[in-house]
Amino acid sequence: MEEIYSNGFHMIGLSLLSGGLMLAGILFAARAAGAMSRDIRRETFKKIEDFSMNEFGKILGFKPHNTNHKMIHGNFNKLL
Repeated sequence: MEEIYSNGFHMIGLSLLSGGLMLAGILFAARAAGAMSRDIRRETFKKIEDFSMNEFGKILGFKPHNTNHKMIHGNFNKLL
């Protein structure tokens, strides 16, 4: 009977250790994924922030007739 309890406590201890290591792995994976997504968002924002008004026109399907800022801005107001 003593051996059954001993083996049972070993199995419970190993399962608790396994669960703790699993939670630690999930924590590290979540932090790594969060950091990676943060970096991707930051780089995407920097790239989009550098777009010119003419590039926004190309993305939205406009072909401005004039590179004058007021003309391009006027084309965007037509969307609203």
